[in-house]
Amino acid sequence: MARWHPRAPHTRSLLAAALVLSVAACGDDHTDDEGAVPTDGTSAVTSPSTLPTTVPDTPASSVPESTVAGDTTLPGEWPESVGEAVAALAADTGRDAADIEVVAHERVTWRNGALGCPEPGRSYTQALVPGYRIELTLDGETVWYHGSSDGAPFRCDDPEEPADVGGGVADA
Repeated sequence: MARWHPRAPHTRSLLAAALVLSVAACGDDHTDDEGAVPTDGTSAVTSPSTLPTTVPDTPASSVPESTVAGDTTLPGEWPESVGEAVAALAADTGRDAADIEVVAHERVTWRNGALGCPEPGRSYTQALVPGYRIELTLDGETVWYHGSSDGAPFRCDDPEEPADVGGGVADA
């Protein structure tokens, strides 16, 4: 009776074929241009079309007429995360959303998984994290909300500065 041996010619051929099929299965077989990088020197960044143009329940007078330093979203173009932060602050304080002023929404790169708001005794991933920070004011007091680029905003009462402001991350 023949014994199987890992160096047998047919075994090597089967292993090579399995490797080729495994690598081929990892490929991307969609054919549209989504995510493609233009080669003509133009930017691949497009403006979001599904984002609200105003913060819900916030009067136009509370939207600033200018922006702050950094890569800041222009007034009237606030992403959904700003509306979520305003709603959360209104719920936390029992105040009307109209009393809350949106000062800024900035794209940032956080130094680690704490997203600029570490809690004592907790461990965080030590990698740069793309995200955003939102500056709101209520009765003259600044309130910060932080988030990762794909996460919901959360209140940060003792914020740390990000590693980079305007890092070009996607808005949440």
